[in-house]
Amino acid sequence: CSGAGRLRVGYFSGSGFHNSTTTARSMRSQYSLHNRMYVEVFCYAGQGNDGSEPRATIMRGCDHFVEVEGLSHVQVAERIRADGINVLIDLTGYTINMQTQVMAIGPAPVQVSFHGFPGTMGAEFIHYLVADRLTTPPEHADQYTERLLVVPHTYLTNDHRQSRREVYVEGDHEEFGKAPPSSFLLLATLTLLREGELMAAKLGVD
Repeated sequence: CSGAGRLRVGYFSGSGFHNSTTTARSMRSQYSLHNRMYVEVFCYAGQGNDGSEPRATIMRGCDHFVEVEGLSHVQVAERIRADGINVLIDLTGYTINMQTQVMAIGPAPVQVSFHGFPGTMGAEFIHYLVADRLTTPPEHADQYTERLLVVPHTYLTNDHRQSRREVYVEGDHEEFGKAPPSSFLLLATLTLLREGELMAAKLGVD
């Protein structure tokens, strides 16, 4: 299938999808699970290659892996805009190696906060927050600047191809319980893309 007409989804990691982040380890297979008939996946890495297996898996799982380390925030935003991204997903938020300035420029028509930072960004340029009813109770939606995309069970996806022990580093606590069922990863992705697809239709993307 050619790239024409597909929804272009961009994932932006200020930490460069490094193994040192739980987001990279737990989401390593998510990028490969998008239906390529309808979705074209871009990953933008704000840090260089750490040589880790999670990053290598992510690189293999997306259609375009773009290294943006060393570029200015404006240059990164221009690259994202030039790629025609319809839905841009920030995986970092207000955490280590954040590059919120890129999102503030507004390089995509739909901008989403997911996984890395579960709280509100308090910024009008982040349109949606992927959430769950426990972490982000819907009755408190008025405390968030984002519109909430509430997924079943938990927003914190876990790679279905590996065990929890492979995802979380030594020192994490067992009392946090088991990872969500494998089917959740796909459910979360579909929920995340639902409104993006509607926006893409408005933009004339078939």
